[in-house]
Parts: sequence; C-alpha cells; structure tokens
Amino acid sequence: MLFVGKIFKIRTIILSFKSTLGRSKGLLVSSLFSAVLLSACGGGGGGGTPAATYQITGTISPTSGSRIDSDVNDPAYAFAANDTINAAQLLPNPVILGGFVSTSGSGLSGSRFELFGDTKDFFHVQLLEGQVINLNLANVSSNLDLFLYNAIGNPILSSTSGIGLNESITVPGSFTGARDYFVEVRAIAGVSNYTLTTGISISSVSSSELEQDFVPGEVIVKFKDNLLPSGVSIDSLSMRAESVSMKAVAGAPGRDMLMRLGDGKQVASMKQALGIAQNVQVQDATLQQKIDTINTMKALSQRNDVESARLNYIYQPMATPDDPLYVSQWHYPLINLPQAWDITQGSDSVIVAVVDTGVLLNHPDFVNADTSSQLVPGFDFIRDADVAADNESDSIVGDIDSNPNDPGDQAFGFSSSFHGTHVAGTVGASTNNGEGVAGVAWNVKVMPIRALGVGGGTTYDIEQAILFASGLPNDSGTVPAQKADVINLSLGGTGGAGPTPSAYLQARAAGTIIVAAAGNESFDVPIYPASYDDAVVSVSAVDLGKNRAFYSNFGSHVDVAGPGGDSSQNLNGDSFPDGVVSILGSDASSPLAFTYGLKQGTSMATPHIAGIAALMKSVHSGLTPTEFENALQSGTITEDLGATGRDDLFGHGLIDALGAVLTAQVLNAGGVLPDNPFMAVSPGSLNFGTSGISAKLNVRNTGSGATPLTITSVTNDSGGWLTHVAPSGGLGDYSFVANRSGLADNSTYSATITIVSSVNTVTIPVIMQKATVPTTDDAGRHYMLLYQVNGATASQQDSANAFNGSYNFGFSDVAEGEYYIIAGTDLNNDGFICNAGEACGIYPDSTPDSRTFTLSGDVNNADFISGFASGQSASALSASSPIKIPSKGFQVKSLQP
Repeated sequence: MLFVGKIFKIRTIILSFKSTLGRSKGLLVSSLFSAVLLSACGGGGGGGTPAATYQITGTISPTSGSRIDSDVNDPAYAFAANDTINAAQLLPNPVILGGFVSTSGSGLSGSRFELFGDTKDFFHVQLLEGQVINLNLANVSSNLDLFLYNAIGNPILSSTSGIGLNESITVPGSFTGARDYFVEVRAIAGVSNYTLTTGISISSVSSSELEQDFVPGEVIVKFKDNLLPSGVSIDSLSMRAESVSMKAVAGAPGRDMLMRLGDGKQVASMKQALGIAQNVQVQDATLQQKIDTINTMKALSQRNDVESARLNYIYQPMATPDDPLYVSQWHYPLINLPQAWDITQGSDSVIVAVVDTGVLLNHPDFVNADTSSQLVPGFDFIRDADVAADNESDSIVGDIDSNPNDPGDQAFGFSSSFHGTHVAGTVGASTNNGEGVAGVAWNVKVMPIRALGVGGGTTYDIEQAILFASGLPNDSGTVPAQKADVINLSLGGTGGAGPTPSAYLQARAAGTIIVAAAGNESFDVPIYPASYDDAVVSVSAVDLGKNRAFYSNFGSHVDVAGPGGDSSQNLNGDSFPDGVVSILGSDASSPLAFTYGLKQGTSMATPHIAGIAALMKSVHSGLTPTEFENALQSGTITEDLGATGRDDLFGHGLIDALGAVLTAQVLNAGGVLPDNPFMAVSPGSLNFGTSGISAKLNVRNTGSGATPLTITSVTNDSGGWLTHVAPSGGLGDYSFVANRSGLADNSTYSATITIVSSVNTVTIPVIMQKATVPTTDDAGRHYMLLYQVNGATASQQDSANAFNGSYNFGFSDVAEGEYYIIAGTDLNNDGFICNAGEACGIYPDSTPDSRTFTLSGDVNNADFISGFASGQSASALSASSPIKIPSKGFQVKSLQP
C-alpha cells in the first residue's frame, strides 16, 4: 500500500516467500487488504467505554545445538570467565555457539569489557578426526583468529592465515573415536560477535557406479570350473552345448573372462538362448545396446555354470564438486542429485530465469574457474522508484532499467534479504570453482530479473518479467538474446484467483516451464501464481527427514515437493542447522559483504525443481512443459511420499534428480527406461546429540526398471551402543536407537553404518554424546520487543533466559492493532538486538502479505524460533519484509533483568 498525501491506493502485492528461522504453532494470517486505514484527519471518537486490551504470550525455541559464550558483553546474562584453558567452557558436539571477544580499549563505554577487553574465549570439546571447526566473524573490520590445542594444552593448529569473515580448522590425526581438544577464539584487533560451529562431514559412499558408466556390449564372466566343458578356449566358448553368440576377448578359463556381445542376428540368437525377452526396444542404438548388455549380464548370472557375471564398469572420479560448503548441502543427496551429475551437470545452452529481488551480480560464486560467468543479461521491471530503491532508470517506462543487480530490499535493520541471490545460487551457483556452494545445474546459465524490491512486487511487474524471460513483447521494448527455458518464481500471495493471466499462458505456449512456490503459511488456501494449474508447477517443501516442512502449504494445487529445510533442526549433525545453504550477501555494514547463508521455505524448494528441469532440458533439448508435467504425473521423476500416488502434501512426490535425467534420456531416445536398480540412503549422516534416542534412515531403490533391489546386510561399528530395527522387505525406514548406558560421561562417540545391497554399498557416519554438560539448547538472554506497525520504538519489552531449552514471554494490556514481535540477543551490549552474529527471530514467521498480525483478542500461542545464522549470514532472519524497521535496528529499552 502506498500513501500519497491523504490519498491512498491499494495495489496487488506479491511478496517473496519468507524463509526465516521462525516457527509459529498458532499462526495468525493477516491479509494486506484487511487493514483499516485512517486518514490524517480521521480516527476514533473520545469518551465512552475504554478500549479493550489483550495479552500476548508465547514460547521461543532456540535452534538445535545452540549454545552461548559464557562471558558475552550483555551485563544481564550470567557471567563465567572462559579466558584460559583451565577455565575452558565445556561444549557438546555438534554445536553452534554465539560469542563475543574484544581487544583492550575497544569496548563500548560503560560495558563489561570496556577497559581490558575480552581477548580470549576457550572451549573444551571432544572432536573427531576430520571434523571442521568454523569461526565466522560479524564485524568485517575486526580480526579474530582460531586456535586448536590438544588435551594437555599444547597448540596444534591455528587459522591465523585466514582472511575475511571466515576462519576454519580441520581436526588432524589418524585415530578411531573422539578425543579431547581445546578451541580458542582470540581477538587480534577490534571487537566482534562471532559464531563457532562444529559438526561431522557428510560423505555417503557408494561402491559402484551407475549403469551409464559401463562399456556397452561387454560382460565380465567367471565360469564355475567344475562345470566348464573340456577343451573350451578363449576363441570358441560353448556353454553347456548352447551357442550364445558371444565372443571371449580377454581372460582365460578358470578366471574372469571379458566377453563381447555380437551384432544383429547374433544378439537375437543370444537372447533366445538365454531366455531374454525381446520386447524392450528403443530407437537409440547405444541405449538399446546398454539395455541388452544389462539383460545379458543378469541372465548369465542365473546360469548353473556361471559363478558371476558383471558389467565392465568405467570408473572415473565421481561428480563431487570441490566447493567447500557442498558438504552441508544435504538437500542435494536427498533428491539423488550427485547420481544425476554422473550423467549431466547441465548445458550452457539452457537458461533459467530467476524472477525475484535481483542478484548480487558481482558475487564471486557466480564466476567460474575459467572466469566466465554463470549469469546472462537480465532486466529490472520494478516500476515504482520507492520499491526499486536503486536510483536507476533508463526512462523506458516508470523506473524499469536493464540492471538486475540487487541493491538490497531494506528487509531488516541489519541487512537486506538478498533473496534472489540465494535462489539463483541454488539453481546455478558456479560449481567446482573451490568457492562457496554448488548449484543444482552446474553449467546452465541464470538470467536474473528484478520484480521484487522494498515491500515486495506487483502482479504487473512480475508478469512483464515473465514475458521478457520468454522472449515475448513486454514493456522493456526488448527481449533477451536467448529466451529462458525455465522460469523460477519463489514468490506469491493469496491475491490472483480467477482465470490464469495471459502472460503465464503465453510463456507456456512459447515452451517455457514455470515453477512457483506453494507458500509458507502451513495452510491449504491457494497461493498465486503457483495455483495457476494450467501453466505453473506448484512446489511444496520437505525437511531433511522427508516430512512436509512445518511451514509448507499444501492442497490440491501442489504438484511436486522439493527440499525447503527446517532450520530449527540439525538432524544430520553437520556444522549448520538443516536449512538450505546458498549464496547471500550482507549490507549490515559497509562495504557490502559477499557471504553464504541458510534460508528455509518453499522459496528454497522451488529452485531445486527449476534446476532439475534445466538438467532434463540439457539432456533432452526438446523438453516441453507438457512432457515435464507428464513425467511428474507418471512418477518417473519423483519419489512417492505420503499416501500412495498423488496427495495434497507432496503432490506427485519428492523430486528425484536421477529419475529426471534418466527420463530425459529416454524421452530424447524415444524409448523406455533401462532396467537397473540402485540404492540410495538419506539423510547422509545421523546426529543423536546429547539427548537423542532414535533416528531414522530411509533406504530406497532410486534406479529404474522392474528388477528388485535387495538389502544384503545392515551393520555398524559402534561396539553395541547403536542398534536398529529394519522395515519389512528391506526397503523403507530403518529405526536406529542409541543406548548410552555404560558409556563414559562427557564423551563423544562416532560410528559408521554400512548398508549393502545387491547393487551397491552406502556408508553413513553417526555422532552421539553422553554428556553431563547442559543438554538443553541456549542461545543467550533474549529480549522480546513488541512493535506496532509503523512504530519507531517498541511499545513493550520482555526478556528471559533459557529455561529447559526455551524462552517464555508475555505482553499485557495491549490495545487492538497491527503488531509484530522481534526477539534476539545483544551479545556486544550496543543496545540493539539482532545484529550480525546474534540470535534473532520474528513473529509471525510467515504470512502471505506481511509480517504482522492483527490483535483483536488474546494470543496465547505466539510461538517461534530464534537462532544464530551459523555465521554464514548477518542474522538468522533471512527473508524480505514490509515492516518499517528503525534505521539502527531493534533498540532495547534496558538490558537489565
């Protein structure tokens, strides 16, 4: 809504979907159009019955694994010095800790460390070989270093060579189990909040490659010596007097022999002799030869005179990117993306348009190792100068221009959201460049288009962006050199019911696949444009456990699910909560910092689908929107979740990248899927933490064809503290149970689960602690601020320390109106919460039109989540917002209890 003097006008606003760390059990949905607007001379009358007031109560939960430095600068938080090894603070593992250090004389006037500083923080933690300790600074002008000491206090490693906002150390050694270490965070210059994280590295290992990586027409055969006919030779092999038209080309009787299939009639004769059905035929000769080879190998392995028959695999380095944060991108193995990368990493002739807040064009993770860019020219379609906030215009019409760089949306007092950058990074971050994160589609190009700015974006601007991306006439008067093949819309709102707008229909008719987020309100009300069923694919979200994410919308319009994350959890025990990791920026201070961070939401699920559609297009250039939708409906590119078949939670299921590229291969060849099972397991690691008892692993067949996959064995090397219960039939959810009885206190334990199938083997790392240290999460003393919309200061304040892992708060005598709640820590004692490196959360966490709620009665379940942003971004809050934010952030009235 915009005010012009005393006159106001209402416009349809579509906001980018929120992806904060907040969870609301009792979500109050507030429509933008339900607000009562009073003119400057209007208002209520005087006298009469006093206005009613109400109370607001709720609970704040810190993200999983949260801990707080025991000597932060907040004078209201309990103080315990940890500035020597002898006074080291005991931590669990994994952990995400918020801390504070400063050099002498750098502290704020009157603060706890004003004169002498808090130069060192020491922590005692049990670590495993290969674990990575991450230190992330909040203040770019400060200098902090990270040190690692052994159990007797001798220094081992340091990160003093690190630069910028990130420092890290990898635990050395070649030993089994966890060992005691001391970790030091030292202030070299300046003052800064920081986050310190530890976690296990995820590395699910498969012992065999996909069926695409073998030599067509060749099988390795080992015959049973006692059943071989006498006189058999490498030149002429007779198998129990049956000619099978195969030629032995290497090896010898009594050991492995390499045998080659014949051609034409010889293959037909061989199939008949081996009992292979003749009904599998495809147009592509190479694919047909591979299918024949697989069937021959299986038929030979069933013969009495054959000891073993194997494909002649081609081994090469697996398509595992070298991007350092890839190990925390759990959302890729969840959808079988690494296996898909063995087939294709995408083609630079394919383009995905990201219609969003624009992109940080100069972020280093959009630059490839050869200095080429992942980005192609885009456009800025925001007509309103106040919304665009970029001070740019080429006078085409309104304020639109050819620069899609994201100047920031002023979403919060500390940093802009850079939502479009995060989305674009998931689609196509530069991969294998040794920088940051990996993208879903390594080699495809991303077309950034701005349509969302301060407060969101309008229907009209978004539709102009869709026309431009599709190479159709639009207000810019120009079209891209090459139109986009896929459009990603991580945005939406409740407005827009009725016939599908022509822009979407025209784009679909032009061959553009459009995917859009289903929304984050945890309800089944249609969200647009995702619910334009005849033109758009609607995407819901799942968490790491493949459950519907708590925030994800559902309903009859949902077509497919993708990984959206849940940042309140750390089920896999890596260094970060289970949000989606991608590219970000921070303008909390100057200059702008190029960073990485976590977000959650259907906004994050959607680019996974867009990227996989681009991979399919890379394999099958003729892929149409209809073919993509038919593939969804057939189940060949999804894993069925929930009720059998399509359901309202997951649509046709969770997207399966491997199934998608295999389906694209078959569509391109005009044939059918080859018959080849393959086992996948998720998640890629398990974290029992300090109190977890049970966890599950999902074991499934992600291969193609009708041949069943059997589980041979499931073992672990825990020595007895880890047991499991298997599902009937071998595939499905395995329940693993950790028993801490008899284990040493304050110790970290690790194990490896090994699952062997008839095709491949997967290993899963596990971490668990038995601790007498505090086992409940604690993100530091929280200050809860109640803001009325457009209020410059908080109307009420509450504060609390964590009690049994949560914070209770309440506000009383609150008048009717539009409100929001901000909660967070003030570790550096500057009088403002939610600065970089501090915990932060917001209520309501996600609504279709604003981050506010209408108070017209008591609210007793204003529950949400607060947490640190893993040091990868300025704050846990990570989505655009129309809230009017005080220029310096969220000021607390008093830090005293």
